[in-house]
Amino acid sequence: MKIKTVLFDLDGTLLPMDQDVFIKTYFGLLADKMINYGYDSEFFIKSM
Repeated sequence: MKIKTVLFDLDGTLLPMDQDVFIKTYFGLLADKMINYGYDSEFFIKSM
């Protein structure tokens, strides 16, 4: 069987989630990756 579709529930429609925890975690991890490209993590998070 081949996977044809992947669904992302980013707003908590399908499963309950704490939006604040998600946003802080997601953008924190994204900012950590952006350091490799010369971005300051705090500035990146504030600008998002």
